Amino acid sequence: MIYRNWLLFLHCSLLPLPGSENIDAAIDLNNPNFSPVFVRMSDQIVNCAGEYEKQTNVRSDKTRSQNRKEVIGLLQRKAKNSWEALSGTLRRLSK
Repeated sequence: MIYRNWLLFLHCSLLPLPGSENIDAAIDLNNPNFSPVFVRMSDQIVNCAGEYEKQTNVRSDKTRSQNRKEVIGLLQRKAKNSWEALSGTLRRLSK
């Protein structure tokens, strides 16, 4: 299993990443003050394959409006917690 994951990682890491066409043309990538930032969203409601189906089964007994209220509340709490964890670092880096 480890070897399979390692081979998959090597295969994917050697592929060219065609992402430059997705970057806004107004962003000057040659600007020395430009600091690219990679953001990985790891604390989500649906993290991997099968999670969506699992969530729909867990929430199937509730009404749509109740699910909406709970999920929006959950996402807002996650956003608030993430911001609190990150805001100090961002303030320090922006100085």
